[in-house]
Amino acid sequence: MSPLCVFSFGMFKPTTIVCAVDDIVNIVEDVVEEEGDDTKTNNKDDVIWRQTYTIDVLMKIETTSGIKLPARLTNYGECFPTSTDRLSVKFTQGTLQPHFDMGDSSNETLSAEWKNTFGNAITKEAEAQGYIGKAGTWIMHKMMSAMMGLEPPTDSADYTQTFKITKPYLGYLDIIYIDDDFRVTKGNKNTIVVVKRLKEAK
Repeated sequence: MSPLCVFSFGMFKPTTIVCAVDDIVNIVEDVVEEEGDDTKTNNKDDVIWRQTYTIDVLMKIETTSGIKLPARLTNYGECFPTSTDRLSVKFTQGTLQPHFDMGDSSNETLSAEWKNTFGNAITKEAEAQGYIGKAGTWIMHKMMSAMMGLEPPTDSADYTQTFKITKPYLGYLDIIYIDDDFRVTKGNKNTIVVVKRLKEAK
């Protein structure tokens, strides 16, 4: 399966493109709490906190012409504690965009290839589906909209694609090991993730 499908829940189009992952960064930063947010959770010290849990994926997309397009796929999420060794996690949005300046004349070839690959890609893939495929996609989106508040991506003038989840599914991460440099977690789907802390620039 294409990494694009894995990290985007199959939302981005075209679904047939192949990509190679260059780097994955897990961005964890403080989030300012909003009054009335039901994800607020007290820890044992009665401190309320919430942090981002954003997954930033840098990749190269292989096109049929042989050009490799630098791309950035970002899944925006948040986490908060439910016990001393468990974090609840929810993802609310995902975006696929070029990882280069499309307005820079030196990137003219890359820009043209990106537009050719992603211009009206969602509409084109929908039109290429047969009756059964269109019915299946419609049913899936209706179900995900009802269950998760899914707003699927649409073709945009800036050639980026974004989906939103207004009623996100709540997963969790069990912290198996953590120190100043590494964090090892096991998710609710039994996925083991090892993360190395990036050193702050001095």
